[in-house]
Amino acid sequence: MRDDFLIENRKKKIRISLLEYLSTQKEDDLVESLRSVEDRIMEKVTQELLGVVETVSRISLTPGPQGAPGIQGKTPVAGVDYRIPKDGRTPTNDELISLIKPLIPDPVPGVTGNDGSPDTGAEIVSKINELPIKPNLQIDARHIKNLPISLSKKHIGRGTGSPTQEYDLSPFLDSVTKVFTVPANKRVLLITSSSTPFFFRPTVDYVVSGTSNTTLTFDSSIDASTMLQQGQSLGLLYVE
Repeated sequence: MRDDFLIENRKKKIRISLLEYLSTQKEDDLVESLRSVEDRIMEKVTQELLGVVETVSRISLTPGPQGAPGIQGKTPVAGVDYRIPKDGRTPTNDELISLIKPLIPDPVPGVTGNDGSPDTGAEIVSKINELPIKPNLQIDARHIKNLPISLSKKHIGRGTGSPTQEYDLSPFLDSVTKVFTVPANKRVLLITSSSTPFFFRPTVDYVVSGTSNTTLTFDSSIDASTMLQQGQSLGLLYVE
């Protein structure tokens, strides 16, 4: 305890003596003393740095001899160092669906639209009449119940056997169409026209095909723009 007291008392006296000394010195003298101390410190640091630089400059940067090669690594063995995958199989459609279906988000309901206005009978008739006169845009008479017999179909001849019928294709001519739908028949006897060639040869100028010979197709050599021109007459004679 006494020693600690003596030490603290000694420190106190030293601080007092230092303060008394500083109080007797001029400000300029103190600044000069500090500068002198700073210069000595910088000189010491500079000498130390120069010594480090000189030491580094003496170190040789020439590469040394190549070292011995390392030990070769082990080649991995299938089934020992790594697993061998098993052969896969192609999933079935049901398996694919079961995997994909949960990933599809639920559809977002759309806005309910307003009910459309149904066409009146007159509007339907008007729309049908506006269509071009082409076989693919016409209503098959066989689908219309209680339809009167078409005037384009005429019975020719007498007897109780297979009657001979005449069918007028003139309304269907449009200078483009070369395939026509005709009534079911056993055989086409004759096709005549009001323009050249006036008479069409079977299997050369035309062929009939389809169920009950209902499809009449003119050959590529027949020019529809002249031989099947709109406004001309084209008649068909067949055995029903």
